[in-house]
Amino acid sequence: MVTSFLMEITPELRNLLAPQTGQAARDMEITPEAQKPVGARTRIGVPDPAFRGAGCVDRMAIMCERLREDGLHDMAWALGVTRNPTGFLEPRVTVGRNRFTMDLRRALC
Repeated sequence: MVTSFLMEITPELRNLLAPQTGQAARDMEITPEAQKPVGARTRIGVPDPAFRGAGCVDRMAIMCERLREDGLHDMAWALGVTRNPTGFLEPRVTVGRNRFTMDLRRALC
């Protein structure tokens, strides 16, 4: 099963950020299905090469990366979560905790 949700910054922290600051934190359970390359049965337009061979977890990280790069969000964090054993991994350093923290500090200054 693949799960995903959007997490909001706490109201206290939100008051410290500029009103136009956007952020996204996404998590997704890492399962065999979520790691398999996604295949499209039909195509509309030209496929984006960044998504070629990518599974759902990688696609989620690419989406977070692009939300930030395109200026739609000021910070983004992508996280893959495992149940057994309980743990996590960050599929891309460009949307990992360290980058999210740096962007958050920058937004607060």
